[in-house]
Amino acid sequence: MADTTTIHWELVLRTVKSRLNSYFNLTIAIDQDIIDEISFRLWSSGYAVNDKESIVNATSIELVSFTGQIAFWIQKLKPLNIVHVPPGSTKILNINELAAVLLAEAICFIKVKKSKFPPQLIAPWADSLRSDIHSPQSCATTLHALTI
Repeated sequence: MADTTTIHWELVLRTVKSRLNSYFNLTIAIDQDIIDEISFRLWSSGYAVNDKESIVNATSIELVSFTGQIAFWIQKLKPLNIVHVPPGSTKILNINELAAVLLAEAICFIKVKKSKFPPQLIAPWADSLRSDIHSPQSCATTLHALTI
C-alpha cells in the first residue's frame, strides 16, 4: 500500500501569510471567497478535496501535483491582499506569487520529505508566475522536477 497523507492547504497558506506579514512588515488579509473558489476548482479538477481545504489519502506524487494546482490558483486568483503598509515598508507587488511558491515549498518539504527549494529559485519563480504564462500543469511539473 502506498504511503498516503492528508494536507490542509488553507492552514499552510495562513502560516505562509503570517511569515510574509512578519518578514515584510505588512498587514495581509486573505479573501475567503477566493479560497472557496480555489477549493472548488481543485475539486472540479478531480482532486479528492475534503472539508474545502484538504486532500486525503494522497500519495507523494499526487500531493506534488495537487500542490502545483494550488500554487497556480493562488497566483491566478490572488487571495492575499495587502491592507496596510507601514511607513518605511515597501509594498510587495508579487505577494500572491511569492505566497504560492512558499506554500509549495512548505508542503513539499513537510509532506514529501524533500529538502527546501534553493533560495536562489524562490524569487525568480515568483516573478515568473507574475509575468509569464503558466498553467496548473506547468506548476505541477516544476514541483515534480524540484522534488525528485
